Amino acid sequence: MEINNYINLSLESEPKIIGVNNGIYQCEILPKKFKNKIQFSKLEKITESYSFKSEVMRTIENNLKVEYCELLKKAKITDIISFSPYLSPCQFIISEKLYNILESYKLGEWTSYIPVSMHEKNGKKIEESFYMLFQDSLPFSHINFSESIYFTINPKKYHKISNLNEYRETLFLDCEKLVLNSNFNNELDFFSIRGMNGYGISRKLLKKLEQENISGFNIGKKIKIENNVSG
Repeated sequence: MEINNYINLSLESEPKIIGVNNGIYQCEILPKKFKNKIQFSKLEKITESYSFKSEVMRTIENNLKVEYCELLKKAKITDIISFSPYLSPCQFIISEKLYNILESYKLGEWTSYIPVSMHEKNGKKIEESFYMLFQDSLPFSHINFSESIYFTINPKKYHKISNLNEYRETLFLDCEKLVLNSNFNNELDFFSIRGMNGYGISRKLLKKLEQENISGFNIGKKIKIENNVSG
């Protein structure tokens, strides 16, 4: 078993870094300011198409654009930017600098980058390029439930989960260790997966982000990711 091929990554929430105190998002997509209303409705339909047990990775057409996204009043621009409203499987917005980095790594053929037009609160367009990362979460079939570790809190109690049905029947589960099975493509450098908060990032991609001083993320310490896929 190859241990810790992947690190758990989460979005930054520290007000000193993202500029806002809500701890959730730095900018807001405003569909009322879209010239083409169909653009946003297509994103909404993808979100509504979510199915708990689905094995199909959702994709999206290439000509979509986020025509109007507005920074909150005190928000700071980071390389990874959280947004509202929730649009699964759109993960977050990235800077052109990060976009250029990710283009050289493996995120899966179901990954797309949607251009975003970013504006200040006063309506002034920010000339930098931004993209929304569209990447569906890997299905539960990639998880080795019997070797993963799950718990509930208040008080903390561990639960032996052997399969998806047991996972679904146990409410408010959190994950301490996630073990991936042979369905998982261990060539991926970045992914999200159902049943885990945050993201999985390869050590080589994480090293690159740190070397390039990419901002807007944290290294999670709660979840240990193990990959039992050889190669």
